[in-house]
Amino acid sequence: MKQIEKDMIFINALFYLFRNENDSGIERIIPDYDAEGIRVLAKKLECYKSDKKLEEATIELANEIYKRLKKRIKRL
Repeated sequence: MKQIEKDMIFINALFYLFRNENDSGIERIIPDYDAEGIRVLAKKLECYKSDKKLEEATIELANEIYKRLKKRIKRL
């Protein structure tokens, strides 16, 4: 998976995590958040072409993150 795809999945997750009724939640942590630019980019990326691809990309990213965390856990 390309880094840009990983970044898009992560920013999308943050958007939903911080979303509220007036759509301003993520702006608290990213003041210049460009929602329209993110939507346009998402339409162009491979991982967003189908729900299956998005699910596969999300699983891959989750496993990569967990592997990095697991290495740190072992050092404790």
